[in-house]
Amino acid sequence: MIALQQSAIFQEFAGKIRAPETVAVDPLRPTDIPRPASEINRIVAIDGSLVTETLRDGFPGAEASLVQLALVYVDLRKLKTEPAAKIIPPRAFNTMDTAHTLQTVLPGRNVVREDGLSPRDYFRVSVFEALQGKVVAQGHETLLETYESLVSGRDTPFKCPACGNEIIPTVGRSNCRCGAEVLSTDQLRFHERFNETGPNGEPHGEVMRFLEIVLLVNVLRYFLTSESAVRVLPDIAFVLDGPLAAFGQYASLAPYVKAELRRIHEESIKRTGRGLLIFSLIKTGQFVEHFERIDFDREKGPDSFFPRRVRFSQV
Repeated sequence: MIALQQSAIFQEFAGKIRAPETVAVDPLRPTDIPRPASEINRIVAIDGSLVTETLRDGFPGAEASLVQLALVYVDLRKLKTEPAAKIIPPRAFNTMDTAHTLQTVLPGRNVVREDGLSPRDYFRVSVFEALQGKVVAQGHETLLETYESLVSGRDTPFKCPACGNEIIPTVGRSNCRCGAEVLSTDQLRFHERFNETGPNGEPHGEVMRFLEIVLLVNVLRYFLTSESAVRVLPDIAFVLDGPLAAFGQYASLAPYVKAELRRIHEESIKRTGRGLLIFSLIKTGQFVEHFERIDFDREKGPDSFFPRRVRFSQV
């Protein structure tokens, strides 16, 4: 790699690249947030994971991905100690959280369903069926019901996965005039990114992040179902592991999610006098790499423009 960077042809290539314009960087000044009327004493965290495995089904290169969503409820009140206590009892950490999971398997290339359904269509059906699970509580709506509620009224045409004819989004399962089955999740066009001959890490990853967003909205909608639940809504911090954004095929879902979050926030203020606290954690990836690059100075080193501020408070 060093030899490549020092080679004449590489130096010539690097000289043809236009560098971004240098602009002055304003220091990032933290915004003062008013102290809430009551402290945050609970956390609801959502985290997705994806593992891709090679399948031994007789077809070369066949693979599938296991997607798992974890919904973790953390009761910070159990960390409260007596005034004289200096060490939090270890048993408090063992009883403070409760986790629920939702799992689904997404087929990749060369994975044909037992009834002969092609890998691409098998993937389409798997995305639709992944939304039919429940994580929160019995009696609450499924992720599919949450998703279809979000996009209800959407009338932007999309192409039938089978024939390419333009069709209007519908709920559940329907049929195109060509006779092919169409699913309500087809309008997100995940199947258009499906790779028939190569890895499918990107479309599988997009589906995982899509499920995380829908699960977040599903959980928030649950807290509006009863007065006892909505009363504790402002006492909870909702944390999503990953960006609070929609990229790729499901980016069109973003305005609908924003509108629903705004509705829930305003409903919480109306019924409790306080709103929502939602934030995300981004530890790796392109966004973090970009931030570290603009925060680096050749003379001062890292943390030059956006100093880190960590505040510790006693529980």
